[in-house]
Amino acid sequence: MAVYGHGWIEHSQKPLCRARAAWRVGGASKCYSVAVGRPWKQARLERDRMSGYRCSRLGNIELTPTVRGSKRVFSGAYAGYALLEPAAYEGQIATAQQDEARRFSAPARWSHGVPVTNIADATARNKRSNLRPTYCGRRRCPRAPAVLGGLDIAQRPTVPPCTPWIGIALVFAAASFMCVAWAASASTAPEEGVWSDRWPPNRAGLVFLWEHSDATNEVFDPVRRETVYCTGVLRGRAIFDRYYGLDLAGGAFVAEGANERLLSACQETNALSLEVVFTSDDAEQTGPARIVIFSSGPRSRNFTLGQDRDELVFALRTESVGPNGTDPPLRLARIEAGRPYHLIVNYRPGEMIVYLDGREAFSTREIAGGLSNWSAQHLSFGSEWGGKWGWRGRLEGIALHNRVIPAEEARRRHALYAEKLNERVPAQRYTVRAQLDGISPTPAAARLREYSRALVVYAYDVLEVLQGEVEADRILVAHWAYLDREPVRALRGRRVGDEYRLRLERFDENPQLESERQFNAIDDFALPFFYDVSSPR
Repeated sequence: MAVYGHGWIEHSQKPLCRARAAWRVGGASKCYSVAVGRPWKQARLERDRMSGYRCSRLGNIELTPTVRGSKRVFSGAYAGYALLEPAAYEGQIATAQQDEARRFSAPARWSHGVPVTNIADATARNKRSNLRPTYCGRRRCPRAPAVLGGLDIAQRPTVPPCTPWIGIALVFAAASFMCVAWAASASTAPEEGVWSDRWPPNRAGLVFLWEHSDATNEVFDPVRRETVYCTGVLRGRAIFDRYYGLDLAGGAFVAEGANERLLSACQETNALSLEVVFTSDDAEQTGPARIVIFSSGPRSRNFTLGQDRDELVFALRTESVGPNGTDPPLRLARIEAGRPYHLIVNYRPGEMIVYLDGREAFSTREIAGGLSNWSAQHLSFGSEWGGKWGWRGRLEGIALHNRVIPAEEARRRHALYAEKLNERVPAQRYTVRAQLDGISPTPAAARLREYSRALVVYAYDVLEVLQGEVEADRILVAHWAYLDREPVRALRGRRVGDEYRLRLERFDENPQLESERQFNAIDDFALPFFYDVSSPR
Protein backbone atom coordinates (compact mmCIF):
# COMPACT_ATOMS: atom_id res chain seq x y z
CA MET A 1 0.00 0.00 0.00
CA ALA A 2 1.01 3.63 -0.27
CA VAL A 3 0.44 6.41 2.21
CA TYR A 4 -0.05 9.74 0.49
CA GLY A 5 0.91 12.85 2.40
CA HIS A 6 3.46 14.06 4.89
CA GLY A 7 5.22 11.15 6.55
CA TRP A 8 6.37 7.68 5.53
CA ILE A 9 5.53 5.76 2.37
CA GLU A 10 6.29 2.29 1.13
CA HIS A 11 5.14 0.10 -1.71
CA SER A 12 6.14 -3.03 -3.56
CA GLN A 13 7.59 -3.14 -7.05
CA LYS A 14 4.84 -5.59 -7.94
CA PRO A 15 2.13 -3.36 -9.41
CA LEU A 16 -1.52 -3.20 -8.41
CA CYS A 17 -3.51 -2.37 -11.54
CA ARG A 18 -0.05 -1.90 -13.10
CA ALA A 19 0.81 0.66 -10.39
CA ARG A 20 0.82 1.26 -6.68
CA ALA A 21 2.26 4.72 -6.15
CA ALA A 22 4.98 7.00 -7.47
CA TRP A 23 7.96 4.96 -8.54
CA ARG A 24 10.56 4.62 -11.25
CA VAL A 25 12.14 1.51 -12.81
CA GLY A 26 15.20 1.18 -15.03
CA GLY A 27 15.48 4.93 -15.62
CA ALA A 28 11.97 5.42 -17.07
CA SER A 29 10.71 8.90 -16.12
CA LYS A 30 7.19 7.74 -15.36
CA CYS A 31 5.06 7.91 -12.25
CA TYR A 32 1.98 5.88 -11.46
CA SER A 33 -1.21 6.53 -9.55
CA VAL A 34 -2.89 3.89 -7.42
CA ALA A 35 -6.27 5.52 -8.01
CA VAL A 36 -6.58 4.93 -11.73
CA GLY A 37 -3.50 2.98 -12.77
CA ARG A 38 -2.55 5.37 -15.54
CA PRO A 39 1.04 6.57 -16.07
CA TRP A 40 1.63 10.30 -15.84
CA LYS A 41 4.62 12.55 -16.08
CA GLN A 42 5.64 14.44 -12.95
CA ALA A 43 6.95 17.98 -13.32
CA ARG A 44 10.50 17.85 -12.06
CA LEU A 45 12.03 20.54 -9.90
CA GLU A 46 14.97 22.37 -11.41
CA ARG A 47 17.44 21.24 -8.75
CA ASP A 48 15.71 18.18 -7.26
CA ARG A 49 15.61 15.95 -10.30
CA MET A 50 14.65 12.28 -10.33
CA SER A 51 17.43 9.84 -9.55
CA GLY A 52 18.69 6.77 -11.38
CA TYR A 53 17.48 3.22 -10.96
CA ARG A 54 18.67 2.68 -7.40
CA CYS A 55 16.21 5.13 -5.84
CA SER A 56 13.32 7.32 -6.91
CA ARG A 57 13.06 11.04 -6.29
CA LEU A 58 10.03 13.22 -6.97
CA GLY A 59 10.44 16.69 -5.58
CA ASN A 60 12.15 15.78 -2.34
CA ILE A 61 10.42 12.44 -1.96
CA GLU A 62 13.06 9.69 -1.79
CA LEU A 63 12.38 5.98 -2.06
CA THR A 64 15.05 3.47 -1.09
CA PRO A 65 14.87 -0.16 -2.32
CA THR A 66 15.10 -2.98 0.20
CA VAL A 67 14.32 -6.70 0.03
CA ARG A 68 11.69 -8.31 2.20
CA GLY A 69 11.43 -12.03 1.62
CA SER A 70 10.93 -12.51 -2.11
CA LYS A 71 9.62 -8.99 -2.75
CA ARG A 72 11.49 -5.81 -3.52
CA VAL A 73 10.07 -2.96 -1.45
CA PHE A 74 10.63 0.76 -1.86
CA SER A 75 10.28 2.93 1.22
CA GLY A 76 11.33 6.37 2.37
CA ALA A 77 10.50 9.50 4.30
CA TYR A 78 9.59 12.82 2.76
CA ALA A 79 8.68 16.25 4.06
CA GLY A 80 8.43 18.73 1.19
CA TYR A 81 6.25 17.80 -1.76
CA ALA A 82 3.67 15.13 -1.00
CA LEU A 83 1.20 13.24 -3.17
CA LEU A 84 -2.51 13.35 -2.41
CA GLU A 85 -5.06 10.88 -3.75
CA PRO A 86 -5.39 11.77 -7.47
CA ALA A 87 -9.08 10.94 -7.74
CA ALA A 88 -10.02 12.73 -4.53
CA TYR A 89 -8.12 15.92 -5.27
CA GLU A 90 -7.72 15.70 -9.06
CA GLY A 91 -4.08 14.63 -8.77
CA GLN A 92 -2.90 17.65 -6.80
CA ILE A 93 0.63 17.80 -5.47
CA ALA A 94 0.63 19.43 -2.03
CA THR A 95 3.53 21.29 -0.48
CA ALA A 96 3.90 20.28 3.13
CA GLN A 97 6.23 23.19 3.85
CA GLN A 98 5.51 26.37 1.96
CA ASP A 99 9.00 27.79 2.50
CA GLU A 100 10.40 24.85 0.50
CA ALA A 101 8.32 25.74 -2.54
CA ARG A 102 10.39 26.20 -5.67
CA ARG A 103 9.59 27.09 -9.23
CA PHE A 104 8.68 24.12 -11.42
CA SER A 105 10.63 23.53 -14.60
CA ALA A 106 7.38 23.12 -16.56
CA PRO A 107 6.03 26.42 -17.97
CA ALA A 108 2.56 26.01 -16.47
CA ARG A 109 0.76 23.85 -13.92
CA TRP A 110 -2.85 23.49 -12.92
CA SER A 111 -4.66 24.36 -9.72
CA HIS A 112 -8.18 23.05 -9.10
CA GLY A 113 -8.78 22.74 -12.84
CA VAL A 114 -7.41 26.23 -13.66
CA PRO A 115 -4.03 26.78 -15.36
CA VAL A 116 -1.47 28.74 -13.32
CA THR A 117 2.11 29.81 -13.93
CA ASN A 118 3.65 29.64 -10.47
CA ILE A 119 3.14 28.32 -6.95
CA ALA A 120 2.12 31.72 -5.54
CA ASP A 121 -0.74 31.95 -8.05
CA ALA A 122 -1.72 28.37 -7.27
CA THR A 123 -1.70 29.11 -3.53
CA ALA A 124 -4.11 31.99 -3.98
CA ARG A 125 -6.45 29.93 -6.17
CA ASN A 126 -6.42 27.03 -3.74
CA LYS A 127 -7.24 29.35 -0.84
CA ARG A 128 -10.22 30.71 -2.75
CA SER A 129 -11.25 27.14 -3.56
CA ASN A 130 -11.18 26.29 0.16
CA LEU A 131 -9.01 23.20 -0.26
CA ARG A 132 -8.71 21.30 2.99
CA PRO A 133 -6.23 18.72 4.28
CA THR A 134 -7.04 15.03 4.04
CA TYR A 135 -6.08 11.99 6.11
CA CYS A 136 -3.18 9.92 4.79
CA GLY A 137 -3.00 6.56 6.47
CA ARG A 138 -2.71 7.28 10.19
CA ARG A 139 -1.33 10.76 9.71
CA ARG A 140 -3.23 13.95 9.14
CA CYS A 141 -1.69 15.89 6.29
CA PRO A 142 -0.63 19.40 7.33
CA ARG A 143 -2.45 22.39 5.93
CA ALA A 144 -0.61 23.49 2.82
CA PRO A 145 -1.23 25.00 -0.60
CA ALA A 146 -1.76 22.52 -3.43
CA VAL A 147 -0.65 22.53 -7.06
CA LEU A 148 -2.07 20.16 -9.63
CA GLY A 149 0.67 18.07 -11.20
CA GLY A 150 -0.52 17.80 -14.82
CA LEU A 151 -2.25 14.40 -14.82
CA ASP A 152 -3.14 13.14 -18.25
CA ILE A 153 -6.14 10.96 -17.39
CA ALA A 154 -9.33 10.67 -19.40
CA GLN A 155 -12.61 10.60 -17.45
CA ARG A 156 -10.95 11.95 -14.31
CA PRO A 157 -13.65 12.19 -11.62
CA THR A 158 -14.58 15.66 -10.40
CA VAL A 159 -14.68 15.55 -6.60
CA PRO A 160 -15.59 18.53 -4.41
CA PRO A 161 -12.70 19.24 -2.04
CA CYS A 162 -15.00 19.24 1.01
CA THR A 163 -16.23 15.67 0.39
CA PRO A 164 -13.17 13.42 0.74
CA TRP A 165 -15.22 10.29 1.49
CA ILE A 166 -16.91 10.49 -1.89
CA GLY A 167 -13.46 10.80 -3.42
CA ILE A 168 -12.23 7.77 -1.53
CA ALA A 169 -15.21 5.76 -2.75
CA LEU A 170 -14.46 6.78 -6.34
CA VAL A 171 -10.81 5.86 -5.84
CA PHE A 172 -11.70 2.32 -4.77
CA ALA A 173 -14.29 2.00 -7.55
CA ALA A 174 -11.82 3.10 -10.23
CA ALA A 175 -9.04 0.92 -8.80
CA SER A 176 -11.31 -2.13 -8.55
CA PHE A 177 -12.52 -1.71 -12.12
CA MET A 178 -9.02 -1.41 -13.53
CA CYS A 179 -7.74 -4.29 -11.40
CA VAL A 180 -10.38 -6.58 -12.89
CA ALA A 181 -9.59 -5.40 -16.42
CA TRP A 182 -5.84 -5.69 -15.91
CA ALA A 183 -6.06 -9.10 -14.26
CA ALA A 184 -8.06 -10.41 -17.22
CA SER A 185 -5.49 -9.13 -19.70
CA ALA A 186 -2.43 -10.09 -17.62
CA SER A 187 -3.50 -13.70 -17.26
CA THR A 188 -3.11 -14.34 -20.98
CA ALA A 189 0.35 -15.17 -22.32
CA PRO A 190 1.58 -13.74 -25.66
CA GLU A 191 0.60 -15.90 -28.58
CA GLU A 192 2.94 -17.12 -31.31
CA GLY A 193 0.88 -15.57 -34.08
CA VAL A 194 0.46 -12.11 -32.47
CA TRP A 195 2.66 -9.57 -34.22
CA SER A 196 3.36 -5.89 -33.63
CA ASP A 197 4.75 -3.15 -35.83
CA ARG A 198 7.07 -2.13 -33.00
CA TRP A 199 10.18 -3.89 -31.75
CA PRO A 200 10.00 -6.60 -30.50
CA PRO A 201 7.40 -7.68 -33.04
CA ASN A 202 6.66 -11.08 -31.41
CA ARG A 203 6.76 -11.57 -27.64
CA ALA A 204 6.19 -15.33 -27.63
CA GLY A 205 8.77 -16.99 -25.40
CA LEU A 206 10.16 -13.64 -24.26
CA VAL A 207 11.96 -14.12 -20.94
CA PHE A 208 14.05 -10.94 -20.57
CA LEU A 209 13.67 -7.59 -22.33
CA TRP A 210 15.74 -4.43 -21.95
CA GLU A 211 15.25 -2.02 -24.83
CA HIS A 212 16.72 0.97 -23.00
CA SER A 213 16.43 2.61 -19.59
CA ASP A 214 13.50 4.85 -20.58
CA ALA A 215 11.37 1.95 -21.86
CA THR A 216 8.87 -0.10 -19.85
CA ASN A 217 10.87 -3.32 -20.38
CA GLU A 218 8.09 -5.65 -19.29
CA VAL A 219 7.58 -9.33 -20.06
CA PHE A 220 4.90 -11.86 -19.19
CA ASP A 221 5.87 -14.51 -16.64
CA PRO A 222 3.81 -17.65 -17.44
CA VAL A 223 4.67 -19.25 -14.10
CA ARG A 224 3.48 -16.37 -11.95
CA ARG A 225 0.82 -15.44 -14.54
CA GLU A 226 1.69 -11.77 -14.36
CA THR A 227 3.74 -9.04 -15.97
CA VAL A 228 7.24 -8.50 -14.59
CA TYR A 229 9.61 -5.63 -15.20
CA CYS A 230 13.19 -6.25 -16.35
CA THR A 231 15.56 -4.02 -14.43
CA GLY A 232 19.22 -3.83 -13.58
CA VAL A 233 21.97 -1.90 -11.82
CA LEU A 234 24.95 -0.10 -13.35
CA ARG A 235 28.32 -1.18 -12.00
CA GLY A 236 31.80 0.26 -12.38
CA ARG A 237 32.22 2.86 -15.11
CA ALA A 238 28.96 2.07 -16.93
CA ILE A 239 26.50 4.90 -17.59
CA PHE A 240 23.45 5.52 -19.77
CA ASP A 241 23.99 7.24 -23.14
CA ARG A 242 21.84 10.00 -24.63
CA TYR A 243 19.48 7.39 -26.13
CA TYR A 244 19.13 5.71 -22.69
CA GLY A 245 21.20 2.75 -23.85
CA LEU A 246 24.18 1.28 -22.00
CA ASP A 247 27.60 2.91 -22.40
CA LEU A 248 29.63 0.26 -20.60
CA ALA A 249 33.27 1.43 -20.87
CA GLY A 250 34.46 -1.72 -19.12
CA GLY A 251 31.76 -1.53 -16.44
CA ALA A 252 28.65 -3.69 -16.25
CA PHE A 253 24.87 -3.71 -16.13
CA VAL A 254 23.68 -6.46 -13.77
CA ALA A 255 20.15 -7.74 -14.34
CA GLU A 256 17.91 -8.07 -11.30
CA GLY A 257 15.34 -10.79 -10.74
CA ALA A 258 15.93 -12.52 -14.09
CA ASN A 259 18.37 -15.32 -13.25
CA GLU A 260 15.95 -17.99 -12.05
CA ARG A 261 13.34 -17.08 -14.65
CA LEU A 262 15.83 -17.37 -17.53
CA LEU A 263 17.27 -20.64 -16.23
CA SER A 264 13.95 -22.42 -15.80
CA ALA A 265 12.44 -21.10 -19.04
CA CYS A 266 15.35 -22.25 -21.24
CA GLN A 267 15.62 -25.62 -19.52
CA GLU A 268 11.92 -26.19 -20.11
CA THR A 269 12.23 -25.81 -23.91
CA ASN A 270 15.93 -26.66 -24.41
CA ALA A 271 16.16 -23.58 -26.62
CA LEU A 272 17.67 -20.11 -26.46
CA SER A 273 17.73 -17.01 -28.60
CA LEU A 274 19.83 -14.00 -27.67
CA GLU A 275 19.10 -10.71 -29.43
CA VAL A 276 21.15 -7.56 -28.86
CA VAL A 277 22.05 -4.31 -30.61
CA PHE A 278 25.69 -3.44 -29.91
CA THR A 279 28.41 -1.01 -30.96
CA SER A 280 32.01 -1.81 -30.11
CA ASP A 281 34.30 1.09 -29.22
CA ASP A 282 37.50 -0.82 -30.00
CA ALA A 283 38.27 -3.59 -32.50
CA GLU A 284 41.32 -4.75 -30.51
CA GLN A 285 39.57 -5.92 -27.31
CA THR A 286 40.67 -9.33 -26.07
CA GLY A 287 39.99 -11.75 -23.25
CA PRO A 288 37.57 -12.27 -24.87
CA ALA A 289 35.86 -9.11 -23.62
CA ARG A 290 32.42 -10.01 -22.24
CA ILE A 291 29.33 -8.51 -23.90
CA VAL A 292 26.43 -10.66 -22.60
CA ILE A 293 27.12 -13.16 -19.82
CA PHE A 294 25.12 -15.74 -17.91
CA SER A 295 27.84 -16.95 -15.56
CA SER A 296 29.13 -16.99 -12.00
CA GLY A 297 32.83 -16.60 -12.77
CA PRO A 298 35.54 -17.34 -15.30
CA ARG A 299 35.15 -21.15 -14.95
CA SER A 300 31.38 -21.58 -14.83
CA ARG A 301 28.84 -20.26 -17.31
CA ASN A 302 25.70 -21.13 -19.19
CA PHE A 303 26.58 -18.89 -22.12
CA THR A 304 28.82 -15.92 -22.98
CA LEU A 305 28.80 -13.59 -25.95
CA GLY A 306 32.16 -11.86 -26.27
CA GLN A 307 34.56 -10.01 -28.52
CA ASP A 308 38.06 -11.20 -29.36
CA ARG A 309 39.72 -8.46 -31.40
CA ASP A 310 37.53 -8.00 -34.49
CA GLU A 311 35.53 -11.21 -34.02
CA LEU A 312 32.38 -12.09 -32.12
CA VAL A 313 32.72 -15.29 -30.09
CA PHE A 314 30.15 -17.40 -28.25
CA ALA A 315 30.52 -20.08 -25.58
CA LEU A 316 27.52 -22.27 -24.73
CA ARG A 317 27.06 -24.94 -22.09
CA THR A 318 25.03 -27.99 -23.08
CA GLU A 319 24.67 -31.59 -21.90
CA SER A 320 27.57 -32.54 -24.16
CA VAL A 321 29.82 -29.65 -23.06
CA GLY A 322 31.58 -28.93 -19.75
CA PRO A 323 30.54 -26.32 -17.17
CA ASN A 324 32.55 -23.57 -18.85
CA GLY A 325 30.85 -23.92 -22.24
CA THR A 326 32.33 -24.63 -25.65
CA ASP A 327 36.12 -24.39 -25.50
CA PRO A 328 37.44 -22.77 -27.55
CA PRO A 329 34.42 -20.53 -28.07
CA LEU A 330 32.72 -20.46 -31.45
CA ARG A 331 33.79 -17.63 -33.76
CA LEU A 332 30.63 -16.12 -35.20
CA ALA A 333 31.47 -13.11 -37.37
CA ARG A 334 33.85 -10.22 -37.92
CA ILE A 335 32.87 -6.73 -36.81
CA GLU A 336 34.10 -3.15 -37.03
CA ALA A 337 34.42 -0.60 -34.24
CA GLY A 338 32.02 2.35 -34.14
CA ARG A 339 29.24 0.68 -36.13
CA PRO A 340 25.96 -0.60 -34.62
CA TYR A 341 25.08 -4.26 -35.26
CA HIS A 342 21.88 -6.21 -34.72
CA LEU A 343 22.68 -9.77 -33.59
CA ILE A 344 20.55 -12.86 -32.98
CA VAL A 345 22.09 -16.11 -31.69
CA ASN A 346 19.78 -19.15 -31.84
CA TYR A 347 20.31 -22.57 -30.29
CA ARG A 348 18.32 -25.76 -30.02
CA PRO A 349 19.80 -29.26 -29.63
CA GLY A 350 21.97 -30.02 -32.62
CA GLU A 351 21.62 -26.62 -34.35
CA MET A 352 22.97 -23.12 -33.86
CA ILE A 353 22.15 -20.30 -36.29
CA VAL A 354 23.39 -16.71 -36.00
CA TYR A 355 21.90 -13.69 -37.79
CA LEU A 356 23.86 -10.46 -38.11
CA ASP A 357 21.86 -7.47 -39.36
CA GLY A 358 19.09 -9.77 -40.54
CA ARG A 359 21.32 -12.12 -42.55
CA GLU A 360 22.62 -15.55 -41.62
CA ALA A 361 26.25 -15.14 -40.57
CA PHE A 362 27.02 -18.49 -38.93
CA SER A 363 25.53 -21.94 -38.49
CA THR A 364 26.68 -25.27 -37.15
CA ARG A 365 25.27 -28.68 -36.23
CA GLU A 366 28.35 -29.79 -34.34
CA ILE A 367 26.96 -28.76 -30.92
CA ALA A 368 24.48 -31.22 -29.43
CA GLY A 369 22.59 -31.72 -26.20
CA GLY A 370 19.91 -29.95 -24.23
CA LEU A 371 20.27 -27.36 -21.49
CA SER A 372 19.38 -29.54 -18.50
CA ASN A 373 22.92 -29.18 -17.09
CA TRP A 374 22.60 -25.40 -16.87
CA SER A 375 23.08 -24.16 -13.31
CA ALA A 376 22.20 -21.04 -11.32
CA GLN A 377 24.17 -18.13 -12.77
CA HIS A 378 24.07 -14.31 -13.00
CA LEU A 379 22.83 -12.44 -16.08
CA SER A 380 24.96 -9.37 -16.71
CA PHE A 381 26.25 -7.23 -19.55
CA GLY A 382 29.68 -5.73 -20.14
CA SER A 383 32.03 -7.74 -17.90
CA GLU A 384 32.48 -11.15 -16.34
CA TRP A 385 30.70 -11.76 -13.05
CA GLY A 386 33.20 -10.35 -10.58
CA GLY A 387 34.30 -7.49 -12.83
CA LYS A 388 37.00 -8.90 -15.12
CA TRP A 389 37.34 -8.81 -18.93
CA GLY A 390 35.26 -5.65 -19.31
CA TRP A 391 33.94 -4.72 -22.73
CA ARG A 392 34.04 -1.19 -24.13
CA GLY A 393 30.98 -0.41 -26.17
CA ARG A 394 27.26 0.35 -26.15
CA LEU A 395 24.30 -1.98 -25.79
CA GLU A 396 20.54 -1.72 -26.23
CA GLY A 397 17.68 -3.75 -27.70
CA ILE A 398 18.37 -6.80 -25.52
CA ALA A 399 15.88 -9.68 -25.71
CA LEU A 400 16.23 -13.27 -24.49
CA HIS A 401 13.73 -15.97 -25.55
CA ASN A 402 13.32 -19.65 -24.74
CA ARG A 403 12.62 -20.40 -28.39
CA VAL A 404 14.39 -20.13 -31.73
CA ILE A 405 13.78 -17.05 -33.89
CA PRO A 406 13.32 -18.10 -37.54
CA ALA A 407 14.97 -16.34 -40.47
CA GLU A 408 11.97 -14.26 -41.56
CA GLU A 409 11.36 -13.00 -38.04
CA ALA A 410 15.07 -12.20 -37.66
CA ARG A 411 14.91 -10.00 -40.76
CA ARG A 412 11.81 -8.26 -39.45
CA ARG A 413 13.37 -7.62 -36.06
CA HIS A 414 16.46 -6.14 -37.70
CA ALA A 415 14.35 -3.92 -39.97
CA LEU A 416 12.29 -2.57 -37.06
CA TYR A 417 15.34 -1.73 -34.98
CA ALA A 418 17.25 -0.31 -37.93
CA GLU A 419 14.32 2.06 -38.46
CA LYS A 420 14.66 3.24 -34.85
CA LEU A 421 18.38 3.82 -35.28
CA ASN A 422 17.94 5.69 -38.55
CA GLU A 423 15.50 8.13 -36.95
CA ARG A 424 18.06 9.32 -34.44
CA VAL A 425 19.73 12.70 -34.90
CA PRO A 426 23.25 12.75 -33.42
CA ALA A 427 24.03 15.49 -30.92
CA GLN A 428 26.25 18.34 -32.07
CA ARG A 429 29.81 17.77 -30.84
CA TYR A 430 32.11 20.60 -29.79
CA THR A 431 35.83 20.49 -29.14
CA VAL A 432 37.41 23.40 -27.31
CA ARG A 433 40.65 24.37 -25.67
CA ALA A 434 39.67 25.97 -22.40
CA GLN A 435 41.15 27.24 -19.14
CA LEU A 436 39.61 26.06 -15.88
CA ASP A 437 38.19 29.07 -14.06
CA GLY A 438 35.88 27.72 -11.34
CA ILE A 439 35.33 24.42 -9.52
CA SER A 440 32.38 22.91 -7.69
CA PRO A 441 33.93 20.92 -4.83
CA THR A 442 33.55 17.18 -5.14
CA PRO A 443 31.50 16.12 -2.09
CA ALA A 444 32.16 13.19 0.21
CA ALA A 445 30.55 9.92 -0.82
CA ALA A 446 28.15 10.15 2.12
CA ARG A 447 26.42 13.10 0.46
CA LEU A 448 25.40 10.92 -2.45
CA ARG A 449 22.84 9.28 -0.17
CA GLU A 450 20.92 6.75 -2.32
CA TYR A 451 22.55 7.89 -5.57
CA SER A 452 25.34 5.81 -7.05
CA ARG A 453 26.54 8.37 -9.61
CA ALA A 454 27.05 12.14 -9.48
CA LEU A 455 28.14 15.04 -11.67
CA VAL A 456 30.04 18.18 -10.67
CA VAL A 457 29.97 21.44 -12.62
CA TYR A 458 33.11 23.40 -13.53
CA ALA A 459 33.45 26.80 -15.23
CA TYR A 460 35.88 27.31 -18.12
CA ASP A 461 37.12 30.25 -20.16
CA VAL A 462 37.07 29.28 -23.84
CA LEU A 463 40.47 29.93 -25.43
CA GLU A 464 39.93 28.27 -28.82
CA VAL A 465 37.07 26.46 -30.57
CA LEU A 466 38.43 23.49 -32.51
CA GLN A 467 35.10 21.92 -33.60
CA GLY A 468 31.60 23.36 -33.82
CA GLU A 469 30.54 26.90 -32.92
CA VAL A 470 30.72 28.12 -29.33
CA GLU A 471 30.10 31.86 -29.16
CA ALA A 472 30.35 32.29 -25.39
CA ASP A 473 33.70 33.16 -23.83
CA ARG A 474 32.79 31.33 -20.60
CA ILE A 475 30.90 28.04 -20.25
CA LEU A 476 29.75 25.55 -17.63
CA VAL A 477 30.71 21.89 -18.05
CA ALA A 478 29.34 18.88 -16.15
CA HIS A 479 31.90 16.16 -15.39
CA TRP A 480 31.40 12.76 -13.80
CA ALA A 481 32.61 12.88 -10.20
CA TYR A 482 31.29 9.52 -8.94
CA LEU A 483 30.52 6.29 -10.76
CA ASP A 484 29.14 3.34 -8.78
CA ARG A 485 29.86 5.41 -5.64
CA GLU A 486 33.58 5.45 -6.49
CA PRO A 487 35.26 8.84 -7.12
CA VAL A 488 36.60 9.61 -10.59
CA ARG A 489 40.12 10.23 -9.38
CA ALA A 490 41.46 11.76 -12.59
CA LEU A 491 39.06 14.67 -12.14
CA ARG A 492 40.62 15.59 -8.80
CA GLY A 493 43.88 16.45 -10.53
CA ARG A 494 42.37 19.43 -12.32
CA ARG A 495 43.51 22.86 -11.11
CA VAL A 496 42.17 26.36 -11.70
CA GLY A 497 44.29 28.11 -14.31
CA ASP A 498 45.28 24.92 -16.17
CA GLU A 499 44.29 24.39 -19.81
CA TYR A 500 42.31 21.40 -21.04
CA ARG A 501 41.03 20.04 -24.32
CA LEU A 502 37.33 19.19 -23.93
CA ARG A 503 34.92 17.22 -26.12
CA LEU A 504 31.44 18.48 -25.34
CA GLU A 505 27.74 18.14 -26.07
CA ARG A 506 24.94 20.41 -24.94
CA PHE A 507 23.66 19.29 -21.56
CA ASP A 508 20.02 19.60 -22.65
CA GLU A 509 20.72 17.22 -25.55
CA ASN A 510 21.49 14.49 -23.01
CA PRO A 511 18.15 13.84 -21.30
CA GLN A 512 19.52 10.80 -19.47
CA LEU A 513 21.47 13.19 -17.22
CA GLU A 514 18.32 14.72 -15.77
CA SER A 515 18.03 11.81 -13.36
CA GLU A 516 21.60 12.07 -12.06
CA ARG A 517 22.78 13.72 -8.85
CA GLN A 518 24.42 17.04 -9.61
CA PHE A 519 26.63 19.33 -7.50
CA ASN A 520 26.93 22.90 -8.76
CA ALA A 521 28.58 25.69 -6.79
CA ILE A 522 28.90 28.03 -9.80
CA ASP A 523 26.53 30.97 -9.37
CA ASP A 524 26.25 32.09 -12.99
CA PHE A 525 23.35 29.95 -14.24
CA ALA A 526 23.02 32.00 -17.45
CA LEU A 527 26.19 30.53 -18.94
CA PRO A 528 25.87 27.89 -21.71
CA PHE A 529 25.78 24.42 -20.13
CA PHE A 530 27.69 21.50 -21.64
CA TYR A 531 28.40 17.85 -20.82
CA ASP A 532 31.93 16.46 -21.07
CA VAL A 533 31.62 13.32 -23.20
CA SER A 534 35.33 12.63 -22.73
CA SER A 535 35.13 12.59 -18.94
CA PRO A 536 38.02 10.59 -17.43
CA ARG A 537 35.99 7.51 -16.53
